[in-house]
Amino acid sequence: MNKTSKYRIFSFLIVALFITSFIQFIGAQNRNISENKVILYFFYGRGCPHCALMEPFLENMSKKDHSLEIRKFEVYFNKTNRKLFEKVAAAYNKKVEGVPTVFIDNRVFVGYSTQIAKEIESKINECLHSKCISPEDKLKSSKTKTIEGLTWATLIGAAAVDSINPCTLAVLILLLTTLIASERKNKIAGTGLAFTAAIYVSYFLMGLGVYSAVKTTGYLHTIYYAIISIALLVGFMSIKDYFNYKPGFFAVEIPMRWRPLVKKIIGEITSVPGAAAIGLFCSLFLIPCSSGPYLVILGLLAKTSTRMTAIPLLLIYNFIFVLPMILITFLIYFGKAKVEQISAWREKYIKLIHLISGIIMIGLAILLVFAMHVGWV
Repeated sequence: MNKTSKYRIFSFLIVALFITSFIQFIGAQNRNISENKVILYFFYGRGCPHCALMEPFLENMSKKDHSLEIRKFEVYFNKTNRKLFEKVAAAYNKKVEGVPTVFIDNRVFVGYSTQIAKEIESKINECLHSKCISPEDKLKSSKTKTIEGLTWATLIGAAAVDSINPCTLAVLILLLTTLIASERKNKIAGTGLAFTAAIYVSYFLMGLGVYSAVKTTGYLHTIYYAIISIALLVGFMSIKDYFNYKPGFFAVEIPMRWRPLVKKIIGEITSVPGAAAIGLFCSLFLIPCSSGPYLVILGLLAKTSTRMTAIPLLLIYNFIFVLPMILITFLIYFGKAKVEQISAWREKYIKLIHLISGIIMIGLAILLVFAMHVGWV
C-alpha cells in the first residue's frame, strides 16, 4: 500500500468518525429537546365557568406531550392555594385578577378564550424546544431579591431621608434637654429609648394599616395619584426651604403654633411611660411632616408585594427611620455629645437636610409615576 492510499484511508476514517459523532450529537440534542420538562401552574376555582373550559384544554395539551407537567391549584375553597396564588403573582409582578390564571415561563394568562388558548399552546411548544423558567424557579428567585419597582436602594434611601426629618429629632432633643435641665440625667437612656420604641411601633402599625387599606381598596390608582401629589408637594416645599427657609411649615416641620404646646407637654415628662406617650403623640399628630417617603414606599409595597413580604420590609424601614434617635440617645447618655451640640448641628444643616429630602421626595414621586407607567403598580 503506497503512501497516497494510506492518506486516503486515514482521511476516510476521520470523515466517517466526524459524521458519526455529528449524528450522535444531533440525536442527543433531539433527545434533550424531547425530554425537556415544561412546568405550568394552573390556578382555578371550583364552579368557575371559564376554568371549566381551560381545564380540558390543558389536559389535552399534556396528553399530546408528556414533557408538559401541569400543576393545578384550586383557590376558592383552599386557603393554602390562595396564598400560593398571591406569592406566584407577586413573583411575576402581576396583580391577582381572578381565575383561571396560567403561569408558564415569563408569561401570565388570565381568563379563557380561543385566542388565549392559542397563545398558551404556542408558548408550550416554544418551551418544549427551548429551556424555559418554571413558575417554581420564578418563585424561588423572587425570594432572594427585592421586589421589582422597589429596590433596596429605594427602600433604604427613603428610610434614611425620613430618619433625619426635623419633627421627631426636634422633639427628641427637646425631651433630652428637659431631662438634663431637671437633673434627671440617669433617665436619659430609658426615656430616649421609650420615646423611640413608641414611634417605631406606632409607625410600623400605621404603615401596616395604610398598606392593607391600599392593598384592598378598589381605588388603587386614585390613591397612587394622591401619594404622588403629596410627595411632590413636600419635595418642592423642602427645596423651597433651602433657598428661603421659614421654620414651621406644616408639611416639613412642627408648626410654630404647635411648639408651645409640645414644649409644655414634654416639660412635664418625668417617667419612661411618659416618654413613650410623647412618642405616640409625635407619631399620631406630627405625621404630616415625617411621612412623605413612607407613603411612597407603602404605595409601592401595596402593589408589588404580598403581606408576608411587606412586613419584614416595613420592619427594616422603621428601624432605619428610628436609628438616628437611638444613636443620639446613646451619644448623650455616654457623654460623647451634648444636647447643645446636636441641636446646633441640626440648626446648622437644617437647610441642607430640607434640600436633600426634597430632591429624594421628588425622585420617589417620579419613581412611582414610572412604576405606574410600566405596570408595576
